[in-house]
Amino acid sequence: MNRRSLIAGAAMLLAAPVAHASSETADPNKKEYLAIGDFTINLPLQGKRSGYVVIGITVEARSAAVAALKAAAPRVREAVLQRLMDMSSRGEIRPGQTDPLTLKDAMVALITRLQPEGVIDVLITRILFS
Repeated sequence: MNRRSLIAGAAMLLAAPVAHASSETADPNKKEYLAIGDFTINLPLQGKRSGYVVIGITVEARSAAVAALKAAAPRVREAVLQRLMDMSSRGEIRPGQTDPLTLKDAMVALITRLQPEGVIDVLITRILFS
């Protein structure tokens, strides 16, 4: 094979369209995890002592829905922060008395209301009281 043939063959390979997996052939059940973040929430004062809790939240979602979740992340973070502050003011978040399942259920209900498509679960990845 001469040099001219090699160059022509390489040019044809470079110009050939690249096959991409379409969303139709992608696994619709594939899931991803999107960390929403750690939230620091003040706890109601008990006596003269103040405290806070750090709660980490990650969303498990279908891969097709992750882009929409990322786009809505500021709104989701704001809503999660507000809900956690409300729960704290009502005494639902207290050292040694916080039910992680209640917290999880509240976050699932909130996030699926904001982003109804593709959310599978919400994971509480951290609860740290001070």
